[in-house]
Amino acid sequence: MTPKQECETLMNELLPVAEKMLEKYGEFFPYGSVMNSDGSIRAVAYYDGNEHPKSQDLMDQLTTIYHEYSIKNQIKASGIVYDARVISPKTNAKTDAVIISLEHRDNYSVQVVFPYSIKNKKVVWDDIFAQRGKVDVFK
Repeated sequence: MTPKQECETLMNELLPVAEKMLEKYGEFFPYGSVMNSDGSIRAVAYYDGNEHPKSQDLMDQLTTIYHEYSIKNQIKASGIVYDARVISPKTNAKTDAVIISLEHRDNYSVQVVFPYSIKNKKVVWDDIFAQRGKVDVFK
């Protein structure tokens, strides 16, 4: 598989969890998974004892953990999922979105943005878009 295909595989494992959390709670804390060097996918969590951590703190800690795995050559891809507000390119208005930041060791990084609304406790997805991601894990 190509780096893009491996990241898409990881993304397809991550997105359903966000959808379930949104439908059940209307929100979620950032979370993520990695693709190990053998291609298996593993969830990776971070908990500092705080019941209401700051989202950015969780994302920073996951990035640090993933970076340590990358230095040891234990992973080939990583994904972090978070809930945010973005400007929709379709409407130019602010909207809620699930963002999945994906990185691959073979110089591939992307943020896939899934704008959404919740109607009758169901997630309604709008047009998905992607943008170049930062390189934090495999730097």
